[in-house]
Amino acid sequence: WDGGSIQPATKSANIWSTEPHVAVHGGITPHELRARMGVTAAQNGLMNRFLVIFAERTQLIAMPPPTSEEVVHRLAIRARDIIKYARGNYPRTKYAVEITLSAQAAEIYEAAYPDLRRRNGPTEIVNALCERRAPITLRLAALFALIDQTDVVSAEHMRAAIAWSRFHAE
Repeated sequence: WDGGSIQPATKSANIWSTEPHVAVHGGITPHELRARMGVTAAQNGLMNRFLVIFAERTQLIAMPPPTSEEVVHRLAIRARDIIKYARGNYPRTKYAVEITLSAQAAEIYEAAYPDLRRRNGPTEIVNALCERRAPITLRLAALFALIDQTDVVSAEHMRAAIAWSRFHAE
């Protein structure tokens, strides 16, 4: 989240991570999340580094049809191309491409910023979990741009990121 190498603050530690990049995807029930996430995890900056999204089943389908080989193949090729674009020349060169905001995307973000920073959740825990909505929104917009294989965040990318951010807060 914060970038840079990670090294424990203790002087006797001899373990560290250079240029880490970690992605976490998980599933948990609301009951288990409440039981396992105490106030400390919510308020110490750990949990607000995650985009927590609530989703629930809308249908019961006992025997869903398999996804066709053609669809799986198309998605695999698309994912490969996106990853190849995003990697650029890594590891030969690092941070070679800077993702920027178009003027219109910057204007949309600036207009949304006060809402992204507003602490109006129903509880202090919800407010703590949403503390990093603004930077999460920028990261989502950048990801959407990368999916489109461009290094410029467009108005469309920014609007989509803001919509996801609002869903996250709700």
